[in-house]
Amino acid sequence: MTNQPSEIAAINHARLAGLLYLIIIACGIFSEAYVRATLIVPGDAAATASNILAFPSLFRIGFAADTLMLLSDVAIAVIFYLLFRPVHRGLALGAAAFRLTQASILGMNLLNVLLDWLLIFGVGIFPEMGVAGSALASTISQWIGALAGLLFVVVKTGLSRQVS
Repeated sequence: MTNQPSEIAAINHARLAGLLYLIIIACGIFSEAYVRATLIVPGDAAATASNILAFPSLFRIGFAADTLMLLSDVAIAVIFYLLFRPVHRGLALGAAAFRLTQASILGMNLLNVLLDWLLIFGVGIFPEMGVAGSALASTISQWIGALAGLLFVVVKTGLSRQVS
């Protein structure tokens, strides 16, 4: 009994999805149980900021792990679409849409974390702004998220063609 090429592709996609889930789990446990547990002092923002300044490499590694987790989640959305499309195209699109929506929200959260670090502590070309930097970082990331969502709606609905 030989496997059809489509069956082999589906098995390989499923294995890749399993591997990506393992990456998500490992990165998530590392980020939460080690990085955030080391850096964050509940109820004490000043102590948390001191910890981030004292361990910048740990902060960066945690950010990288969260980014890898996010990228793995996007890849899983694509794989799920490929796996579910032969069964039901609408279900496959729905599953991909929900996962990608989740990933975009997580991406905006990661952008906020990155901008917080850059603007609070004045990393590289960014000025050290303290608490005002945190407020600016939140505002920037929220606006980027809102504009990205608006752009998606305008492009997908054809609204730009209807207005002109």
